[in-house]
Order: sequence, then structure tokens, then C-alpha cells
Amino acid sequence: MSRLTLRDWTDADMPKLASMHDQMQVGYPLPEFSPLYFARKAVVDSEGRVIAMATVKLVGEAYIFIDQNVPKLTQAKSVKILNEECAKVA
Repeated sequence: MSRLTLRDWTDADMPKLASMHDQMQVGYPLPEFSPLYFARKAVVDSEGRVIAMATVKLVGEAYIFIDQNVPKLTQAKSVKILNEECAKVA
């Protein structure tokens, strides 16, 4: 059996990734792999041939809790303030 090697994937790997995606018939389009959303993109190859690829996508989830006893306008303003603040780190 050939030696399997783990490495970072590069743009040169994208045609092989697209081919594997098509072969697997997963039922969804190939995602865009922006560097902003993926913390890790890895390839396993054997003698220069890509065998498998994987990625870890960063996903944010937000929660908001509002005192229902304050006026609606105050609630709305609070949501706006929190939205602007949370957008800084999203």
C-alpha cells in the first residue's frame, strides 16, 4: 500500500476537488471555499495523487434575549445596537 500524506490543500487541488464532488453526486453545488470561512483545508495524497480532501468551515450562531417588559421602541433600538456590535466580530 502506498504511503498516505497529509498536507494543506492549494488552489492547484481545486480541479481534483471538483471532480471528486461530481463523482460523489452529493446533490448540492460545490461550495466556494473562501479563506475567510474555512479554518482548515486538508488533503490526503498518495505519491502526488489526491485521495481525499476535507475542510472545517467556521459557522457563527447568534442569540438575542430581550426584556419583553420594556417599550417596543427600546427593544428595537437595543437590537440595532447589539447587531452593530456583534457584526464587528462576525
